[in-house]
Amino acid sequence: TPKPRREIVEAEFTAGVELRPTTGAFESTRFRLVAAKKVHFRGVSFRYCVFDDCYFRDCRFEDCDFTGATFRNSTLRGSTFDGSHFDYCRFTHTLVPRAILERHMPGYENVALELARALRVNYGQVGDSEGVNNAITPELAATRIHLRKAAWSSEGYYRDKHRGLERVGKIFQYHWFLLLD
Repeated sequence: TPKPRREIVEAEFTAGVELRPTTGAFESTRFRLVAAKKVHFRGVSFRYCVFDDCYFRDCRFEDCDFTGATFRNSTLRGSTFDGSHFDYCRFTHTLVPRAILERHMPGYENVALELARALRVNYGQVGDSEGVNNAITPELAATRIHLRKAAWSSEGYYRDKHRGLERVGKIFQYHWFLLLD
């Protein structure tokens, strides 16, 4: 049974404070109209959280987990994310630092592909053409690796997921990708 989603509405985290809640304290929480400026979040799990119209300016997120989080109409301007994870994150109309692309891409290429694509689309939504261009490079690199592995890898994940004719289709997708790239 999924946990009921908690909600934090119209709250403000105090500047200059270091926040280290107990494990899982914020998981699956919906943050709406929440603000924080110059707050240090250390080891906080924001897994599967939703951030709606939130403002996190010049915050420091150290070793935080944003797996499956959704950011909508929010600002992360000036914030840093040392050691943080963004697997399966989604962004919509959110100001996101480009450092996430440069230093915080997930280890699996299919997950990195999804994150880079989500960031590219988000950068386009907020009119950041330089961000769009920066996101294309890791998206294409991850796509190339993913399609190559889907076509020929002997790793169990790819062998089980893509069988028979589907694997042949991935070979064609890989070659088509190379042609267009």
